[in-house]
Amino acid sequence: MNVGIYLPKKLGYQEKLFNTLKNGFELDFKKHYKGEKEAEIKSLLEDYDVFVEKYDKYVNDAYQILFGYSMYEVDGVFYNRDNKNIDEERTQIVNIIFLPDYDRIQKKVLKKFGVKLSIEEIKNISHNFLSIGRLDKNAYNGIYNNGIQDSSKIECEKYIIDYLNHWSDYVGFFLFGYIVYELTVGVSNIEKELLVTSNCNFAVNRIKKRKKISKDVLEVAKKGLD
Repeated sequence: MNVGIYLPKKLGYQEKLFNTLKNGFELDFKKHYKGEKEAEIKSLLEDYDVFVEKYDKYVNDAYQILFGYSMYEVDGVFYNRDNKNIDEERTQIVNIIFLPDYDRIQKKVLKKFGVKLSIEEIKNISHNFLSIGRLDKNAYNGIYNNGIQDSSKIECEKYIIDYLNHWSDYVGFFLFGYIVYELTVGVSNIEKELLVTSNCNFAVNRIKKRKKISKDVLEVAKKGLD
């Protein structure tokens, strides 16, 4: 999932912005979400019933989901309806990437069902899930597994969809309850209003450099072919 946060580019914002994003990698969730900040965070999340109703559960089940981010700036032009004029300002865009922990999902499926799905199979389910949004696992019938109606795999996939539904909710809980809160409501806030966009169907392809094959291995392989 790819999220964009738009705010005016100002020198005074940079330290707060950098520290907020950096601390997000190893956030102490209970310290942030509980105590004196809790009422303000709940107020910010009041339009999201699931977060308010299950607030304590989200906090207790918290795990690290921030994968990485990048920042760039563009020349922004906006129409001010109140003043009926055009405003121009340098706009800073924070591009945040959230990725499901595929290794964690694989281990959970193996432990719960005794079925070893490949990372590619899990990614296939994840990409299809993210392309259409939230799914009802009870209505799911194995359509992502190339039409194979294997009951054990379907149960695994239902479990993965349930996991991804929760993960998707938790991205919102972290994004608005931590990052947006810190930048708009929290101490030393930098803006009263931010623009937030999201792109769910976001693919990240990892290209790893292959290890060099030694000459000895190549010679053995060549003799085998001969």
